Amino acid sequence: MTTQTIVYFKNGLGNFIEMTPSMIAVASMDPSGKVDVLLDPQWIDSRREAFEDILRNWDIIEDVIMFPKDQIKKDYTRWFYSKHTEESEGLKLFEEKAPLFGQRINWKRGLVNEIDYYMNLAREQGFKQPTPPQSCPLADTPILADGLKIGLCNGAFGIQRDAKQWYYFKRLSEVLKLWYTNCTIIKIGNGKELSEVDTGIDYVGKLSMTQTAKVISQLDLLITTDTGNMHIADALNIPQVVLWGPTLVSKNGPRNHTSTLVRTQLPCQPCQYTNKFTGCQTRECMRGITIGDVMHHVRKRLA
Repeated sequence: MTTQTIVYFKNGLGNFIEMTPSMIAVASMDPSGKVDVLLDPQWIDSRREAFEDILRNWDIIEDVIMFPKDQIKKDYTRWFYSKHTEESEGLKLFEEKAPLFGQRINWKRGLVNEIDYYMNLAREQGFKQPTPPQSCPLADTPILADGLKIGLCNGAFGIQRDAKQWYYFKRLSEVLKLWYTNCTIIKIGNGKELSEVDTGIDYVGKLSMTQTAKVISQLDLLITTDTGNMHIADALNIPQVVLWGPTLVSKNGPRNHTSTLVRTQLPCQPCQYTNKFTGCQTRECMRGITIGDVMHHVRKRLA
C-alpha cells in the first residue's frame, strides 16, 4: 500500500533521533505503516550522509524523495514537519501545504524537551497512544570482542564543535587504562576529533552512521559530549557519562536513566541561543569538568 504521509527534516543528527518517536507515531496512522521523507538537494553538509544512511536502513521509511516539488508524484494527505528546522525550499513547500501546522517555540524558556515538542505535533495530527521509544537502525557490523568496552566521543557539527568539546580526553583515556586494565577503549565520531587520544580501536570518520550505532549498541559505557551519538546511545539505552556545557538540558538532555550528566554549574550556563554560545572565549563550563569528576561517575556507572 502506498504511503500517504510525507515528512520533512533538516537539522542535526541528535535532533533527528529525538524526532523518531513522532515519525513512528505518524507512520502508525498511515494505512501503509510507513512514511516518505523529502530531502532538499541544497543540504550538502556532512550530516546529510549520516541522515540518508539511517533512512535507507529504517523499516518505517518507504521512499526518500528529492526536492523540487515536480519530483513529488504522490498525492499526500499528511505533511509532517517541524518549524524547528533549517530554512530551505523544501521547508517552504511544506509550509504551503500545511501552513497552520505546528508552532515555533522559545527553547530558552526551558519548558519542553524536543522529543515532546515533536510528539505534540504528532498529536495535532491525531495520534493518541503513548509516546513511542526513540529509534535508530543498526548495521550488521562491526562486532566487538568480549570484555569491558568504553566508548569516547567528542564530536559536534560546525560551530557547535568549539562550544561543546571537552579538552581532556587524552588524559582520561590514560586514567581509564590504569583503572580498568582489561578494558577496550573505542573512539567514535566524525572528523578529526580525538586525534590526540591513543586508544585500542579508532573508528572516528571510518564508519557509516548505522555502523557507528552498531558499535554504540555493544558498549558498556559511552563517555561523550552533547552529540548525535549521545542521542543514539540514549535511544539504545546504553549507559553514558555525558559532559555537558553550554546547551539546554531541558531541550536536548538524554531521557533514559542510564545517563549521568556532568556539569560545572556555572551561573552563565546554559548560553545556547545567546551570543555567548558562539562568542565565549574561555569555555569554562567545559574546561571546568575535571578528570576526577568524570572518573567518579564512570566508576559509579561501571560498579
